[in-house]
Amino acid sequence: MKLQSFLQKNSEEEKKCMLLSLTSAFEKTKEELFNKAKSSTSLTSSEILHQSQQLDYFITLFQNKNFSDFVVSYRVEESKLFIEIKGQLDIITSDELKSFVKVNKEKWGDIKEFYIDLSHLNFFDTTGVESIVSLITEAKSHGILIKSIITNQTAYEIFNIIGISSALKKLNCGTFVAV
Repeated sequence: MKLQSFLQKNSEEEKKCMLLSLTSAFEKTKEELFNKAKSSTSLTSSEILHQSQQLDYFITLFQNKNFSDFVVSYRVEESKLFIEIKGQLDIITSDELKSFVKVNKEKWGDIKEFYIDLSHLNFFDTTGVESIVSLITEAKSHGILIKSIITNQTAYEIFNIIGISSALKKLNCGTFVAV
């Protein structure tokens, strides 16, 4: 039974029990992910990715899932690359971001600084996060300095929950802020 229909059909007491159960399951899954991440040197190991995909369900509950098109736009000013990602970045649209990187990375020879704007990203899952990390990794492999990553408040909090902000610090990704 879907959560929404469950909440519509059941009493307030049953709803509270269900939400407490979801919160408990989320906390348990989050703790397992943190423990596995601490014991692993790679945030892209299959075990870590599998665990983080289990968190997708919970992340969806905490986000305002507005359906919209996925758009990647960019501009180059002098030796600076500005990328803005809008809409919904999930298992379906993450391939579009990977394709964007594949098509455009050869043009990054003169780029020295990279700015990423995720403030209009209204939904993402771990597959989407993985594609963002791949974008950053690819830019860094070209010697491009990541100057800033801007998110909205919800995305910022979720990145913190799943440990991405710590990973970005380790990758030396400049400022990571919510607007």
